[in-house]
Amino acid sequence: ALTDFLDGKIARKYNLVTNLGKFLDPIADKVLVSTALILMLAPIGEGILPFYMSIVVAVILARELMISGFRMVAASKNVILSADKSGKIKTFCQDVAILVLLVGAEFMSGIYSVVNIIGLSLLGLAGLLTIYSGANYIVKNINVLKD
Repeated sequence: ALTDFLDGKIARKYNLVTNLGKFLDPIADKVLVSTALILMLAPIGEGILPFYMSIVVAVILARELMISGFRMVAASKNVILSADKSGKIKTFCQDVAILVLLVGAEFMSGIYSVVNIIGLSLLGLAGLLTIYSGANYIVKNINVLKD
């Protein structure tokens, strides 16, 4: 996630933004976040996330699939849609939540340690930001769906 952030900063600073980058960057974000969240739900020993957080994971994954489909429709019309600010904030919040939860699982005991509560809270916030950023993205680019 950190290298992805630095890559974006460098690309924008030196005007190296490309359509390929606009296409690949969100895919890399989705693979990173989706894989981590799915693995944290897996009950190997015990899953890192409590069962009720599976709803948040489902919302996050559903949004990612919807936006990917939306981008495919745009691409079929030769329109490349880059991420907007709310999506970047959502991704940052997801990445920090995952980091905190992984650290909490590795070094703290019990699902209800302070670190885990912070991580679960951040993941809940990421879920809310997911809904907002997905709706915002579609509303801002609704013209893509018009024939």
